[in-house]
Parts: sequence; C-alpha cells; structure tokens
Amino acid sequence: MTLGGETAVMEPADLIRLALPLYSLSNSAFTVLRRLGDVVARVDTPAGPVSLRVCTAGTVATRLTEVSAFQNAAAGAGLTVPRREAARALILPDETPRWTVLSTWVDGEAPRPVTADLVRKLGRETARLHALDFRPPQNWGGPVYDTTWLRTWWRDEAPRYLSEADQRRCALAVERTAAFMEAHAPAARVIHSDLHFGNVLLTPDGQVAVLDFDGCAVAHPAFDLALTERELLDYPDAPALTAAYREGYAAESGRPFPGEAAEVFGVATGTAFLEWVYGSVNPEVRAQKERWVPSLLDDLALNG
Repeated sequence: MTLGGETAVMEPADLIRLALPLYSLSNSAFTVLRRLGDVVARVDTPAGPVSLRVCTAGTVATRLTEVSAFQNAAAGAGLTVPRREAARALILPDETPRWTVLSTWVDGEAPRPVTADLVRKLGRETARLHALDFRPPQNWGGPVYDTTWLRTWWRDEAPRYLSEADQRRCALAVERTAAFMEAHAPAARVIHSDLHFGNVLLTPDGQVAVLDFDGCAVAHPAFDLALTERELLDYPDAPALTAAYREGYAAESGRPFPGEAAEVFGVATGTAFLEWVYGSVNPEVRAQKERWVPSLLDDLALNG
C-alpha cells in the first residue's frame, strides 16, 4: 500500500493474512513466529497445524526450488525436518510481489538446556544430512562457500568494514583456509550452513528436528561442523558438549570426526558471519550482531 506516494511497511500479521487465501486458509487462526527477514507463522487448520512463510522481497522462484529440493530430500531420507508442500506468489496491495511457502509442521520446543545428549543427537542428524551427498544442480543460484568466495570477500569487502590491522592479522588464516578449501573442493555438496540451536527443536519423543533450510549452500560439510562447534563455545561446559557432538557425528557417519577440517572451516563460517552482518539491509540486524565482530576477529587470527 502507499501513503502520500511512499510505500508503507506492512505488519507481519498482515502479510500472513494476505497469504492465507492462496492456500484456502482464509479463516484460519495463526501465530506469527518470526518477524525479521522472512515472516513465518504457525497456522491452525482442521487437519492440524502447518507452517506458512512469506519470503522477503527479492526472493526468486529458482531459489525456492533449490531449497525445497534439498529440504524434501532430507525429509524423504527420514530426517525430522519440515516438508515443503507448495509455493505460491502473493501480490501485495502496493503491487509488489512476494513468494509464500507452505510446509508441514514439526512439533517441538527450543532445546533448553543444551545438554550432551542433545548435541550428540544433533551430531548424528548432521551426519545423516551430510550422508545425503546432495549435489547442486548445474544452475545453482544459492550461496557457494568456496576458495573464490573467501578470497574475494577479504580482497573486496573487508577493506570497507575492517581496519588494516585486523585484515593483516587475519590474512594468514584466510589464506590457509582458502588453500584447504581448494584442495578439498570435490567434497563440496549442498549443506544446511546455519546449524545453530535457534534452528533446532526437541520433539516430544526426544528427537532432534532441524529447521530453516533457507540458507542452504554449496560447501564442504565441515562448514556445518565448524558453525555448530563455534556456538558450543558459548556454553560453560563447552569441552564436554563438543566431545558429545563429535561422538554423535562419528558414530552415525562411521568415520572419525574431521577435527582438522572443522577447525580450518571456522575461518569460513566467521567470514560468512561478517558477510551477513555487513551485507544486511536491516540496520537492526547489523546493530545487534556487530558487537560480536571483535571477538570473532580474534578467533580468526588465532587460526593462522
């Protein structure tokens, strides 16, 4: 809608109300679960709850197809993940288009507290996800975390946001990681790329459910491992949690945990975080997350 020639920002609940008729759910009750970025709601239907997502402006159909293919492959392999059922275009009152996605509902709660048993199960689920060996289609349009991406960000983007001193002290770690990524490029596949505890549920029967595949990317599987292990460092019992995570992953994969790769890829996940923070069009996101940058740069420099 427009007011005085300017586009009015729609409330998340209004976006969901506009999307409901696309799925013959006009009179259904709903609860908005996410307001920043994609708007996500639980919708209650006679057949049970479903998830309805209104994507951010600029989301394209090909990207939705990529995400759905990977996510539904995981569901088909027996992982506890939502299955994407349909995607339909929504035209807002101001005539701008948005994509919407309807998915199955996974019942569960945010994992609190984070225990060794929980992270062990997450390690097993991560290994099952990697075992899909889901290779990207030739026209893949999503993120690709490879040597070219890493070197390009530090060459072209880092000077815009980081001091020369910070760039210098991270340079050796970046080059070490770039060389490792290049040497192990054949192992790259589609991965989740955002496996933190905000994207995990504990189901009523004690299983771990993995959510939010929208950031799925092409990268070495160690990218997922490094990201989760970095989050574990925020807990007082981090060594025990990390050991349990590695134990679960190794048990499910049938191979030793790739500790060296996870360590090296900490530089890649850190760079992806910097890219996300400084590339965000949402000033609230940048304000909230930029405070973590100094400690992150310290960690990256240590990897050199």
